[in-house]
Amino acid sequence: MPRQESVKGIVLRVVPTGDGNNLLTVLTGNRGKITVSAPGSRSVSSQRHAICQPFSYGELFITERKADRWYLKEGTPEETFYPLREDLARFALAGYIADVTLQVATEEEEQEDLLRLLLNTLYVLCYRDKPIWFVKAVFEWRLAAIIGFEPDLFSCMECGKTEPPFAFVIEEGQLICTECMLKEGAPPAHPLDVSLPLLRSLLRVPLQKLYSFEADEMLKWEMSSLCEKHLLSHLERTPSTLQFYRSVGE
Repeated sequence: MPRQESVKGIVLRVVPTGDGNNLLTVLTGNRGKITVSAPGSRSVSSQRHAICQPFSYGELFITERKADRWYLKEGTPEETFYPLREDLARFALAGYIADVTLQVATEEEEQEDLLRLLLNTLYVLCYRDKPIWFVKAVFEWRLAAIIGFEPDLFSCMECGKTEPPFAFVIEEGQLICTECMLKEGAPPAHPLDVSLPLLRSLLRVPLQKLYSFEADEMLKWEMSSLCEKHLLSHLERTPSTLQFYRSVGE
């Protein structure tokens, strides 16, 4: 008897295969990243068509016909984030976000926090009037923490000083005070001035309130550069979708 399951997840990648089929990579909360074959789903008349679009989130009824081979029996989309397709910059950022998530998500492991972060981010990107540079930076910063690379933002890595001003050492994920930064042999550091209080808060605030902060333009350069560099330093590769986003975004 084939094993059958019902899972909730979001489609991260869609790869067309023969005879009108698609191969989906789906992020679920309870199973992590799974690969699902969706026969006939490229046809617009297929009942599977809507759930098999990039960024579609909903309930998927899957069956295991062979060992570790999942097939989509049917699916019910709850959110397609369709308005993203009407704004090239936001669509490009969503593609980068999905690509990064695809790279860091694991299989057969609980990924609830990662799924919530992704859904909250796409919702804000799609339906709220937040600058896309801010959405990108917040996502990158909190994602790095979720996957195990939360930075230490409370004291100098060299002398232990707790009062600013500080800079941020990307390679170490730690602060360095201005005095220690001037010493011989000090590591390269990223300037960190106005964004430090917000960056601290973003590591602690519940995921549902992650985008409740105001996106002050004074933070743009400092946050955009630092958050991206910090995350990319812990990825195996730089997503190709980042270059496309840079060409049309911000």
